[in-house]
Amino acid sequence: MQGKKSFSCFKFKKRPTSERQVTKKIQAGFVLPMIVVTGLVLMIIMAFTLQTLSVSRENLTNQRAQLLARQAAESGLERAQQCMREDKENIGWDGTKPIKPNTNCKGDVKPGLSQYVIENENYRASFEARPIDIQDDFRNMSSVGKLEVLKHTSFGKKVIKTYKYTLAAHIKTDLTFEDVVFGSLYTSNGFNDLYSRSGQSAGFSRSVYFFTKTHSGRIASVGYNMDGILTGYPSHNIIPWHQRFHSDPKWQYEIPYHLVNPKKPDGSTVPIKKIITDFQGNGWVAFFLGYDGRTIYGTGSNINCDLGIGECRGDNITARPIWESGEAKMDLSNIPTDEKIVDIKYNSSTYVLTDKGRIYFTGLRSLAPGVGDSIADSKVSKPRLITGGGIENKKVKQIYTDSYYAYNAGKLAVAVTDQGELYAWGQGNTAQELGLNHAPKLIWDSSRSGWYCDRWVADNACSGSRSFVHSGKIVDAVTDGGTIWALDDKGVVWAIGRNYYGQVGANQDSGIVKIMKPLNFGGKKITKIAADAYSALFLTTDGQVYGVGLNNKSQLGFPKNTDACFVGGDSIPCSKKPGRYQLPTGKIAKDIFIVSPGIYKVAPSDTPSQEAENYRNSFVVTTDGEVYGAGSNKHGQLGVGKGCAGDADYTAISAEYNTPQKMILDYKNNDSGISSNDDKVVRAKYVRSGIGTTIVITDLNYVFTVGNNSNGQLGSGDTRECHIPKRHRYTNVFQAWYY
Repeated sequence: MQGKKSFSCFKFKKRPTSERQVTKKIQAGFVLPMIVVTGLVLMIIMAFTLQTLSVSRENLTNQRAQLLARQAAESGLERAQQCMREDKENIGWDGTKPIKPNTNCKGDVKPGLSQYVIENENYRASFEARPIDIQDDFRNMSSVGKLEVLKHTSFGKKVIKTYKYTLAAHIKTDLTFEDVVFGSLYTSNGFNDLYSRSGQSAGFSRSVYFFTKTHSGRIASVGYNMDGILTGYPSHNIIPWHQRFHSDPKWQYEIPYHLVNPKKPDGSTVPIKKIITDFQGNGWVAFFLGYDGRTIYGTGSNINCDLGIGECRGDNITARPIWESGEAKMDLSNIPTDEKIVDIKYNSSTYVLTDKGRIYFTGLRSLAPGVGDSIADSKVSKPRLITGGGIENKKVKQIYTDSYYAYNAGKLAVAVTDQGELYAWGQGNTAQELGLNHAPKLIWDSSRSGWYCDRWVADNACSGSRSFVHSGKIVDAVTDGGTIWALDDKGVVWAIGRNYYGQVGANQDSGIVKIMKPLNFGGKKITKIAADAYSALFLTTDGQVYGVGLNNKSQLGFPKNTDACFVGGDSIPCSKKPGRYQLPTGKIAKDIFIVSPGIYKVAPSDTPSQEAENYRNSFVVTTDGEVYGAGSNKHGQLGVGKGCAGDADYTAISAEYNTPQKMILDYKNNDSGISSNDDKVVRAKYVRSGIGTTIVITDLNYVFTVGNNSNGQLGSGDTRECHIPKRHRYTNVFQAWYY
């Protein structure tokens, strides 16, 4: 070719000049035919190129049309989600009338609405969404998106091509703490000395884990795995007690461990409806409740028969349930088949509540608040009915249990019936002083009354003005194991029990209050109580928050020097009567939470535990979705800092604040792998916290985590502590799960 040299590895002799000239003439004779051939080839190439361009253009058109059809299908699923949020209790469409752009949530046409998601001169898109399978808190939904390509004719618009795209998804009505479950272990009474690790005080366990549940009921988990609480131990189920930490196959998971769902007899998978464990420091076990209300599996320690599987192996060895083989299934043979499990409360022992309002017990009697009159065994290996005080003939709608301080000072349980009665039972010093024992006892109902008092100098002695109060029906009750707070249907809070830190809230100096006292909120009505060791928060109908009890870290939402309690000669910051949580002006609260490890001073002579002080916190969610936190910030759990350990912007933080701080929540703080909604304002729904780790669920059903990450519990895939809340990759569960 002209302008280029050709090379050969072979050498030829030069031909004679005359021969070269002949060849040159011959080559010249082929010039015109070559031009003709080349022209034909170029024409063929051009024709092929045009055809290719046409095919490519058609392919691009098809791809764009399929994308628009998919977007229409997604619109159908989004509309289904909206319907379920608006009317999640009565979302009863059966699929005979699908949801369309111009229908209501029942599939009925609404006049004035377009039947298309989008419509223009060239195309129009629509959807039809209908349920495939209906459960009580999610739907398996199918949505068909349709795109119609239009052509204008003398007779109007004509559909010349139709594209369809089908999407299926598990859609959850609402993401709650039954789907994203946070558990923590905290003990310092020597019970857990074997498991202390580097960075922890001797004798302390402060460990955290998460379970997340997809909307198909599949379970994944990260964090601490002592006693196989995350894994269920598929390889072995019995090891010596003294080896139970060191023999863990893996004691911590930064990358999610995916539990294989238990199987039904026919081999099908059991979808999990609800995960239950303890947020506030006693999460030794976890329970997984199926949709049928009769299928319950457990993980964690079973040394005291807490899992109720029909066996436990004594004090020196601990049974490790094997999830896959069904050994972790709770034995419900003592519970009539027409009763379904609706709730489980665990705190050193297990209480099971059924839809008939009956309470059953499994576990070690000595660690339980009480087991009623009908149970004499020291260990109960499967749930048995609790009787006493006539509670077996009542319909209990709520049960709550907790332990005060460590195990020796007291354990209490409370139950509220559908008739507004309050039962309580317990063991330890507190129970004895309140006249309680192992059997449930009716302690309050709407026939009772009391007095508001400026200051009580004794149970029956009021100093200052007082006013009479008649109780309504009890609708809610909580306990920290030493104090009981109950809410009646008139919005009045009644309290009784331990009061060293003023936690009864009636402005009484006594170490224990033995008569139910109403709390004075200046005429405001209460709608919710949140409590943990020595402290309680109260939410009023007008969105204000008040706190009582221990306030040594300003965890009640106001400065700790407001009041003082004298315990063993020491002056300790507290609040003996309700003090107002200091939210910014104009902010209205809609939810509250408080956490306080139950180890401060078991007796007046004891030394306070500095370790426990790092985890005393409260949080308030406002109506505009902001989160305000108070108390310790040792691990950045208030979410007001920057970055994660090792990041360039990671900075030191204040370990404590005197007033509540607004949490920094931004969808752009995200390593979840899902970039959607980055431009939207975060609006929180719920907050939980424990052992310096905080979790926030938003109205769009995203999960933020922040703070202590020593067990990988933030879901970031590592153990770096974070001072800024993020949507971490392994602790997010999304509202629609496509399949």
